[in-house]
Parts: sequence; C-alpha cells; structure tokens
Amino acid sequence: MKTLIRPAEIKDIDKILEIVNYEIVNSTVLYDYKEKTYQQQLYWFEQKNLDGMPVIVVENQGGVIGFGTYRIFRP
Repeated sequence: MKTLIRPAEIKDIDKILEIVNYEIVNSTVLYDYKEKTYQQQLYWFEQKNLDGMPVIVVENQGGVIGFGTYRIFRP
C-alpha cells in the first residue's frame, strides 16, 4: 500500500468536494452549514492557485483519501 502526496489538480476537485461535504454534514471541523457545489469548490481551487496557496492531495491505491491547504490568516 503506497501513499503519495502530490499537488492537487482539477481532476481531484470531485474527491475534495466529497471530503468537504462529508465534514460539513458529519462534523464541526468546518464553519459551513450548507454543502458546497462543484462550481463553488472549483472556484475555491482556482482562487487558491491565483493566490499562490498550495493545495495538496494524499493518494492511496490510486484514489484521493485526503487533502490539505493553508491561507494567510491576517494579511
């Protein structure tokens, strides 16, 4: 079982969205109360790229199992 950490790509948006929406519905880890759409997640990803903020994914057995990012807290 090989784990790979790599930069996220547009093809990963569906899986990132699945993870985000799961956490919105099932935890308090995010401050969102309404599930996100694909378009919202795509905008988020594109904005991260424009801002120079990395988005990484973790792959295991060919599938994305997690992601990570950060942003400037107080510019």
